[in-house]
Amino acid sequence: QTTTLRVASGMAAEDGPPMEWLSDYVVSVLKAPTWVVPIADFVDTYCCIFDDAEENKLEYTVCHHEYRELVNDLLVSHLLDVSVQPEEFDEFCEKGLAGKEMLHHLGVEQLLSVDDFLTFKAMMLKRTVDLDRQAAAEIARSNGQAASMQTDFGSAATECHSGLATLGHDSGTVAFAEWPLTEDCLAWHDRDYTYSGVPEEMVGALLFAGPHKSCPSGSLVLECTSPVTAYLMYENSGERRHGGFRDLLKALPEWVLVGGTQMAWKGEGSQGKPLSSWMSVWMRSVPAGTIVQIPMEEPWVGGLAVKPDAGEWRLYEEQEVQLKAAPVIKEDSNSLGASGRDELQKALTLSQEEIEQTELDARAEQAELEKAIALSLQAEEERMRLAQREQELQLEAE
Repeated sequence: QTTTLRVASGMAAEDGPPMEWLSDYVVSVLKAPTWVVPIADFVDTYCCIFDDAEENKLEYTVCHHEYRELVNDLLVSHLLDVSVQPEEFDEFCEKGLAGKEMLHHLGVEQLLSVDDFLTFKAMMLKRTVDLDRQAAAEIARSNGQAASMQTDFGSAATECHSGLATLGHDSGTVAFAEWPLTEDCLAWHDRDYTYSGVPEEMVGALLFAGPHKSCPSGSLVLECTSPVTAYLMYENSGERRHGGFRDLLKALPEWVLVGGTQMAWKGEGSQGKPLSSWMSVWMRSVPAGTIVQIPMEEPWVGGLAVKPDAGEWRLYEEQEVQLKAAPVIKEDSNSLGASGRDELQKALTLSQEEIEQTELDARAEQAELEKAIALSLQAEEERMRLAQREQELQLEAE
């Protein structure tokens, strides 16, 4: 048991402090920049790897262990500055903290997370949310923020059709930055993760980059001043972070799955560990002057992009339109001769077969992709579970 762990557990010990001045010194240490800055830097650096999922990853345990070492080293260093040995501080914690309400409060707030993993995780998640809100508030306060965030793109904002549409959230608490959607462009305004495998038809679209994963449940509000093609992306990682779009968009006929894509986001986690996940992409056309509200659920890891609608829809989209128009054509076909009706019927039959085959191919491709991802996730979860168990055994042995 280390010195720091005894601080939290010894907060309500017996009377009779052997070193009255030490409590005032510890209070000053817990408020000093030499204590606050290193801990704040550590939390800000590593909080981004935590997400609010029930499963705990191995990297969480590693991060918690490093945090414990940091706090212990800081405390020992400050004690040695006044010639107090760890053993003497242990005795003080056991006998000298009764009635020291200020020290008790600071100790509980700052040191309980050292020994308790769940408290540590909650602290990291809270900091992630705070950083996301700060970023969103900063963007909302400045109309020129989006321009400053895309300085490196030069005149690309004009090329990506800025001003076609605006995107918001009905909660009023989410801000979206804007920049061109290109290969290796930033995916969100609060992370350095990037997109790869961007479909050719989406390159140059106007990307609305929101927070990575802190968008609350509600509705996205897309307001279009010109006719556009809208692309909605979400993380294709099973049940976890698709924002509810995986099931919702299948029930909305105006949205069409863009099949055959290899779009993904990628980045680095703590200690340089690579992170990535596949993205599903859906598209629809939106007329000028239209406001589209899209219900969503937290968590959503994804984005939305728009580009001018030039009518360049995919083949299966055109075929679907032709199929819907078939009843009208059939009425008009009565005026055709026998050979004309035969030719028309043949064309409609071929169109229907092509549509069905395209849909079957897209569904089969999506099923194979989801199956591969599910198998990969299962293997990774099992590997992490075994590694975490091994880490726990090592920690217990220590």
